[in-house]
Amino acid sequence: NEKGLSGRSYNNRLKQARAFFSWAVEKCYTKENPFATMKIKREEAKKRILIPHDVRKKIFKYWSERNENYLVLCELVFTALIRPKECWRLHVSDLVLADRYIEVSEDDSKTHYRRSASLTPELVSRLERMTRHAKPSDYLFSTGYKPGKSHIVYSRFRKDWQDMRDTLGLPDEMQLYSLRDTGIHEMLKSGIDPLTVMQHADHHDLSMTTRYSNHVVPHLVETISTRAPRF
Repeated sequence: NEKGLSGRSYNNRLKQARAFFSWAVEKCYTKENPFATMKIKREEAKKRILIPHDVRKKIFKYWSERNENYLVLCELVFTALIRPKECWRLHVSDLVLADRYIEVSEDDSKTHYRRSASLTPELVSRLERMTRHAKPSDYLFSTGYKPGKSHIVYSRFRKDWQDMRDTLGLPDEMQLYSLRDTGIHEMLKSGIDPLTVMQHADHHDLSMTTRYSNHVVPHLVETISTRAPRF
């Protein structure tokens, strides 16, 4: 039943069903695969765009002046590639700052796989200041984006991002999740090998990594026209 499912969710379920019934046919549990002739649904294009460096500087300045802990959230999404919902679930005990990584448990991960998300030295310093008086059992983001016993309301992530976006005059397509897409894109452009980016981003395969970085790139025409080699 495809009702209510996005193109990607429907396609993933269809692929799983095809694989299961292919196995069942091979083992003679059934004579045919009822999903073999069903068509893949066309997936809608992402409604997010990348956030260029000059805009990221404005976002950095905005949160530096208003709430440095929200800036930590932005950096976790951008550099550690931790999804916003995963950030919301993090506990202080998940931080392994001495070794510069965060342990994202299978219960907290979107893909239900445990992984270690690497941290930059700058982000480690911010997290050390942020959690100096916190308990290991505290959620990393509670009231006011400070560590505490209970979750911050998840919708605050989006609401405060929207307020920032309105203040800076940014387009709706620049979302909090766009920082993760931008981080992946920038890592690939910087020369980090795709396999490392794939593992860091918690993707199942390289095609997913490529797809997540396949967004409209601001100033692409200008970049190509000025830097491309001449015939």
